[in-house]
Amino acid sequence: MKKNEEKEVTIKYPKDYYMKEFAGQKVTYSVLVAEISDMELPELTDDFAKEENYESVEDMKLKIKEYIESYIGERLRGEAKSSILKNIMDHSKFDIPNSMIQSEMNTIFNRTAQRFGIQAESIDEFCGMVGIPVEEFEQRIREEAEQSVKTTLVLSEIAKQENFQVEEGKYGAMLEKIAMNYGKSVPEIEEIIAQNNSRQNVEYEILIDMSMDFIYDMAKISKSKPITVEKLMAENV
Repeated sequence: MKKNEEKEVTIKYPKDYYMKEFAGQKVTYSVLVAEISDMELPELTDDFAKEENYESVEDMKLKIKEYIESYIGERLRGEAKSSILKNIMDHSKFDIPNSMIQSEMNTIFNRTAQRFGIQAESIDEFCGMVGIPVEEFEQRIREEAEQSVKTTLVLSEIAKQENFQVEEGKYGAMLEKIAMNYGKSVPEIEEIIAQNNSRQNVEYEILIDMSMDFIYDMAKISKSKPITVEKLMAENV
């Protein structure tokens, strides 16, 4: 395509696509080429490293390596936790009110619409705008909603059975994390929480995290065969 050229592009998403409501679906997008650029990589020198707030090229390589190792470690731990949690849910029985599922479905629908930058008042309207069959979309977000509710119930029960308590240190660490994510100071976050009377919600999120850490620590985890970073990233795109 050339600059200012516009056309429709249809994408077939893989069945294991991370956004479950679009997995295995064909979606048509209207694409406009606003700009075409070439990227020229700068020479890797100490001067360049210093411009990027590193002491030298070697310091830059070392810290980037540390970041990648930390990132991959957290990602793999997250995948292991998800696998353990799924195994627990598969061997558990649930009696979930339909109202709870419907509420979670609405949350997922609104989140999906926002992600696509689409203002739609109903699922029918949204599906018509993106070219997705309504029944299939509803089925997918229902399945996602059921998994989300089951996850919450399991982790809440673990926190209850283990009598987890939120210590001030953990609460403070969570505030620092929230503040960093939103680019605000801890006092600003504390003020927002006080205004919304939402400390209980923050503490609940901490308890859920504690339950996830608990099932990971209690599980017997075996290591898989080593793979390259390139393959790992390709599998998680």
